Amino acid sequence: MLFRSTTHTGTTGEGGHGIYVGNTDATNCTISNVTVNNCWGDGIYVYETSGTTNLAINNVVSNNNRRQGMSILNVHGMTVTGSTFSNTNGTAPECGIDIEPNSPQIVDTVNINHCTFTGNHGGGLQCGALAGTTITNLVFDSNTLTGNGLAPRASGDSGQANAILVSSCFGATSLSNAIKITNNTLSGNYGEGIQFDQTIWGTCTGNDISGTIKVGTVEFEEGGGIYLADAD
Repeated sequence: MLFRSTTHTGTTGEGGHGIYVGNTDATNCTISNVTVNNCWGDGIYVYETSGTTNLAINNVVSNNNRRQGMSILNVHGMTVTGSTFSNTNGTAPECGIDIEPNSPQIVDTVNINHCTFTGNHGGGLQCGALAGTTITNLVFDSNTLTGNGLAPRASGDSGQANAILVSSCFGATSLSNAIKITNNTLSGNYGEGIQFDQTIWGTCTGNDISGTIKVGTVEFEEGGGIYLADAD
């Protein structure tokens, strides 16, 4: 299955997703063996006002989409396995996967494993919550990330370039339900390999990070392996 938007006549906006999971009580759903290319918005958009439950994404390729490879806004129980998120570019955030609940949404019990993230302009994985939202029980394990964080930085821009960014993630009460970034391989990414920023519980273990490339002059764009900022 292939989605294409190469004939899109507009120049603005962020809609036009390849696969949209939302507006119904989506429960026990599986999306597998799908290729989603060249969408004007996101390759896959997971948004359900009452909370999607038990969603599985298997062997999916999301490539050259404009806003995100995949966005996750509201879900209770989700696995993403053996999939590729690549070359996202066009309008921010431009990430492979962006976990971004809006109030009062909740993201809970998400396992992303054995996936590939490459060439995404805004980074491989980005997760962050606005006020009134929570992200808990997120496991990002045994993934491969190369060449992410390519988005150009304007003069004086303090925007973050990272392979993995965990920012303002609240809701966890202990390490048992915290965000876990484990056993991933990162090489040749831009800015920082892994950044934890304003996040109260999290684990970062067993990751192999090499060749991170400096992209700017501020401290979190200096080509480091792991960067901790305002993390309690």
